[in-house]
Amino acid sequence: MNAGFRHDYRERLLESDVRTPSTAPAQLLDSQSNLYEDAHRQVPTAAVTAGYALDDRDSVTGSFTWLERGGLRTYTELNSSSAAPAVLTSSAERLSAGHDPEKDYDERLGFSRKLERPGEELTLSLHRASSYQHENYAYTNESILPPAATYDSYLILHENHATTEVDADYVLPFSKQRSLKLGYSFEQDDYLYGVTGGNIDPVSGLPIIDPNTTNDFRFRQRINGAYASYRASNDRWSLLAGLRAERTDTDALLLTSNTASNGSYFGIYPSVHVDRILSDEATLSFGASRRVTRPDPSNLDPYVDPEYTPNLRAGNLHLQPEYTQSYEIGYGFQGRKTLYQVTGYYRHNRDSVTDVTEYQGNGISLTTKENLPRADAAGLELSSDGRIGQVLTYSVSANVFYSQIDATALGIPGLQSTTGVNAKLKLDYHPTSLDSAQIAVTRTDKRLTPQGYVSAINLLNAGYRRQLRSDLTAIATVSDLFNGQRNVRFESTSTFAGEYVRAVRGRLVYVGFIYSFGASSSGKEPSFEYEGPG
Repeated sequence: MNAGFRHDYRERLLESDVRTPSTAPAQLLDSQSNLYEDAHRQVPTAAVTAGYALDDRDSVTGSFTWLERGGLRTYTELNSSSAAPAVLTSSAERLSAGHDPEKDYDERLGFSRKLERPGEELTLSLHRASSYQHENYAYTNESILPPAATYDSYLILHENHATTEVDADYVLPFSKQRSLKLGYSFEQDDYLYGVTGGNIDPVSGLPIIDPNTTNDFRFRQRINGAYASYRASNDRWSLLAGLRAERTDTDALLLTSNTASNGSYFGIYPSVHVDRILSDEATLSFGASRRVTRPDPSNLDPYVDPEYTPNLRAGNLHLQPEYTQSYEIGYGFQGRKTLYQVTGYYRHNRDSVTDVTEYQGNGISLTTKENLPRADAAGLELSSDGRIGQVLTYSVSANVFYSQIDATALGIPGLQSTTGVNAKLKLDYHPTSLDSAQIAVTRTDKRLTPQGYVSAINLLNAGYRRQLRSDLTAIATVSDLFNGQRNVRFESTSTFAGEYVRAVRGRLVYVGFIYSFGASSSGKEPSFEYEGPG
């Protein structure tokens, strides 16, 4: 059992610069937007895990996790447009203040029974995760050029998401070298997103609902899956082969326009992995698989989100699932103090989800979700873990890749390709049995989009932990030591060119204590956790 409380403050910056042809052919219209946001958050958490052996064969486990977050969010948004040479054509300011409370719950229940044969086991599990978020914002809008009366508006958003999962697994060993695993799984995702907005009557102070900023979207997804895997090995070879069959049914309803959409699809997903032992330290491996990635429900809602104008966003009700065919060959070495793995891969993706932006005029752009018909990637994945001396350990991983996309079906001709390196390095320092420090460096290289690319991101995090007692730990972390959390999207088409920036300003420092009640469910030392942009 554990509990925690955190209060944090963070700054966020959103910038966009969209350049489009104006009415005069020789001129460009340059529309700029800058948004500076401050957010305060209170984050209490609690978790409990328990297990009980009913007898020599049967046991049950359960866990419950609760998290609540939210606080005051304010921002100042400045929007302007100008025509060359630097002639200001419009200027506006928007002030926002609001709250974004959210509650998350996670409940798990498991049952396992040991059967007649050694290793023969039946496992049943039930899992439910739910999230409830409600946001309320008040705005003051002022048009400086052209001059206009200041007015107040509001926006109320709510998002509820619940996932229920039921799993049954049966393991049947034939011998020490061969076993069969059978299973069934059911997953249901329920998603609700709603928004109400409008202006405030300047005389009465009452809200006036705007039908164009009112939306209610509901989505339900049910997945029935059956799977089997077979494992076999001898002195030199080992095989793991699997087959999974899934049927997915979806129901979507846009209540605002009474628009319903229903669909279903069935897929079979095989996989195979083979290991060949070369020596006591070296192993060669081969693998192939087919898998599916379903669209995030939040990307399906076609409602145009107006919270961050002029950068509007909308989902796409007709998104298809992404299918990936993957092939891999790897070599692994495990010595006394060093472990490393090198894997070459090729992955073919069909219908992956991507962003496409359209210019709407008057300095406003709309970014929607589309399926990218084809995206291929090939490269080398490298990883290594080891020890340097008695007090320093390291973990490094890298992905040296070549990727290519084809967006011709989206009206963007020609193939696009890039090369890059994604990498992560962690250094852990243990001067005593009670103290540990860590430095973590992460690089995410440039990523292609149909209309351009998203720039690389480099992060440096650091942490220190001191075990005060067996049940009490002090911890301090610094996230993004050099302000690298800066996501920049570049876009260029025949009708516009744009640059969109989303960044967290400043380092995020966390200092706290972890107190654990009862016995720990794992003897592993807890890992450092660093805050993301949020």
